[in-house]
Amino acid sequence: MTAPNTLEDVYRVFDSIVPDKYGCHQWPRAAVIGYYCKVSIEMQSYKVHRLALERKLGRPIRSGFECRHACDCKSCVNPEHLEEGTHQENMEDRALRYPESYDHFKKPKHPAHSQKLKDWSNSPENKERLRQASLARWEKHRERQGISQ
Repeated sequence: MTAPNTLEDVYRVFDSIVPDKYGCHQWPRAAVIGYYCKVSIEMQSYKVHRLALERKLGRPIRSGFECRHACDCKSCVNPEHLEEGTHQENMEDRALRYPESYDHFKKPKHPAHSQKLKDWSNSPENKERLRQASLARWEKHRERQGISQ
C-alpha cells in the first residue's frame, strides 16, 4: 500500500482500519504504536489524529484548542476516542488518570500553596513516590509497545 497523498486517501485509510482489542484505530503507518503520527499532503505535514477529529467535527479544530485522546494512545485515530478541548483540560484529564505521576505538574491556585507543593515534592518519601510513578509509566509504555527489558 502506498502512502496517502490526498486527504481522501487518508480518509480511505481511516475507514479501512480494524480496531484493536481496546477499540483504538492504530494508524497503520505508525513507526511505533503510541506516538503521534504524521502524513504529508501537498508538501504540508499533518498529524493524523487531528485530521480524524476534524473529519468527525466537520470543521477545523478551533484556534487555542487541541485534539484530546480519551484512550491515551497517541497513534489512535478512532474518532470516538478523540475530542476537542483546551490544553488545560487535557492536562487536568491526564492528572486525573495518573494522579501520582502528575502531582508535580499541578499548579497551585494560591501563592501560599506554592511552598507547600515545593515542600511536598522535595521530601524524600514523595521524591521516591514520583520516581516509582515515573517507572510505572515507562513500564506501562514498554508493555503497550511489546518491549521486553
